[in-house]
Amino acid sequence: MNHHNVLQWKEIMRAQKSNPRNWYLPIILFATGIGIGYLPSQHLSPSPFQNDDMSRSGGYEFVNPLLSCDISEDNPYRDYKPFRQQLQSTIDKLIAKGAITRGSIYFRDMNHGYWTGVNEDDAFIPASLMKVPLMIAYLKESEGDRSLLQKRLFLPNETDGNTEEIFKPSTPLSLGSSYSIQQLVSAMIEQSDNNAAAALNKAVATNTIDDVYGEFGVPVPVDENTPAATPKTYMRFFRILYNASYLWRGDSKTALEMLAQTNFKDGLVAGMPVDILISHKFGERTVNTLNTSSGQTSVTTKQLHDCGIVYYPRSPYGICIMTEGTDFVQMKKAIAQLSNVAYTAVQNGLLQK
Repeated sequence: MNHHNVLQWKEIMRAQKSNPRNWYLPIILFATGIGIGYLPSQHLSPSPFQNDDMSRSGGYEFVNPLLSCDISEDNPYRDYKPFRQQLQSTIDKLIAKGAITRGSIYFRDMNHGYWTGVNEDDAFIPASLMKVPLMIAYLKESEGDRSLLQKRLFLPNETDGNTEEIFKPSTPLSLGSSYSIQQLVSAMIEQSDNNAAAALNKAVATNTIDDVYGEFGVPVPVDENTPAATPKTYMRFFRILYNASYLWRGDSKTALEMLAQTNFKDGLVAGMPVDILISHKFGERTVNTLNTSSGQTSVTTKQLHDCGIVYYPRSPYGICIMTEGTDFVQMKKAIAQLSNVAYTAVQNGLLQK
């Protein structure tokens, strides 16, 4: 059984164990990967979903627990080829005009699991995207101790981790104060508060974080400047939250609700109408490196990413866009443009009903 088979089997088994009454349902396991199913918008009532590819329990908001699946992760969906070409053309034009120096995108139909992408296996620095697995680690730990989230941690009045950020928290936490872990997790996700993340990182056991990355099949970043995330692999965090197959269903829902409160309104959000719900996380990173040709001049590399689940009515989709360039303003506009290309395609009937 290869790596994708193992991931898929673990995910199916977790979903089954979380609802023992569903053990009588068939488990269809032929191809690699993890299938993604039906999740309506916040205005619709969830219902069970089942086709030849997968079955879902339905009946939940934000999540739709996975029961069985038969979707390949190895190859993009052939019927999405014209859409992929449109994405490729958009990225090429963005690079040609200097908005970005490189870009990658992964797109997934959450109803059926079919996917496509452009440079979806290219690696980037995850930056604040790492806050999602940190949140998952704390929610997982709280399953065994519900008082954990009420324990308090102190934010030392030392270095402010938000100072050098371009997209700063609108209401940052106060240094020199203590907060509950629940408050810190919320601030870390909704405000992308680096001070909250630093306190949580310091308090969590290393093996707890490593377990999350290992279970999700995502490489553990060696350091904060290592290109360790690809759009395709990073989306596993969102997909498994959506599947409710690692955390309890209520905790998966809580995580996606927090991600829906992310205050980053550029990027993905800017590429679609304001009334469309999206659970997402952005990440930014500025890295200064030595120019190897001269040995003197510092070269600045900037990266901006935005990944999440767009709850388009009756046709939710997952999307992860990672970019590199020299200007954050142009990069956030590039992400918005790619987001709009995807949204328009879905609006025009790209996804199966």
